Amino acid sequence: MATTVSKSEVDELSNETEKINLSSENIPKPQISPEPTSLLEQLKLLPEPPSLSKEPIILQLRELNPYITCGLCGGYLYEASTITECMHTFCKTCIVRYTERCLTCPTCDTPIHPTDPFVHIRHDSTLQDIVYRLLPKVAEVEQKREIEFYEKHEKETGEVILPKLQLPPSPPSTPPPRTDQPPLPSEYVRKKKKEPPLGNFRPLFVSLVLTQICEHEEFIEEFELEKQFIRVTKRATIQNVCNYIKKKLQLGNIYNVNIFHPEEMNCAGWIGAETTLENLRDTYYAGHDCLIELHYKISPKEEEMLETT
Repeated sequence: MATTVSKSEVDELSNETEKINLSSENIPKPQISPEPTSLLEQLKLLPEPPSLSKEPIILQLRELNPYITCGLCGGYLYEASTITECMHTFCKTCIVRYTERCLTCPTCDTPIHPTDPFVHIRHDSTLQDIVYRLLPKVAEVEQKREIEFYEKHEKETGEVILPKLQLPPSPPSTPPPRTDQPPLPSEYVRKKKKEPPLGNFRPLFVSLVLTQICEHEEFIEEFELEKQFIRVTKRATIQNVCNYIKKKLQLGNIYNVNIFHPEEMNCAGWIGAETTLENLRDTYYAGHDCLIELHYKISPKEEEMLETT
């Protein structure tokens, strides 16, 4: 059934729609800020970092302990030394003792160096200064212990050695102290872990002293090594030692280098080129980590051929 609409009703509806349109035009539209185009404008929109704020940043010491403690002894870093291959830091004494048994990082097992680990271990003065600034009591106790040690050493031996530890300068401004912060202990005691027994452990390095044997006195100074004491890996052979002597003395191919042991000087033969220093140490010194004395003789190849014939 169709419904009829009168003309007056249609006029009223049209008037109401016109009023709604007029009222919607008067509503203010929201202003949209333009997006920042330059990098400087984008940086201004970022919140201010805590480092630039005037209020001091307060942290608990336990939050920083993983970064300022040694993973070997468990104490705060002393003479901090960092492995450059993995950037892990330990006390100097701890990492030196550890490298005598193992050549990998104690934290991540990254190889330090196949023969000389101290090439990739560096003193980290920046981190050590941070430790002493955060814990001034630790620095004072360590300095006091070092002075007492050297005074005792001077009384026993008569040798005067100045302490190496120096406290860092105080910062220009420090945040106000917190009243609820617990006081530092009166004495700082470094915690040391018990080292496991070595058992059948053999050192990874061998110490050598190389002495020249020369029949002609005029060639003694010419073929004398500037540094007679060396420390190399136990896997090195006598041939490696001969090559080292040739390189240091800048000898050409016309010379031969032969290595002798003092106990075998009366024998005609010399030590074989393929003999490792580990076998040499086990044969003459029962595997003990001691200074091995070796003699080297330099002779021209023509002279050696005449001696063999």
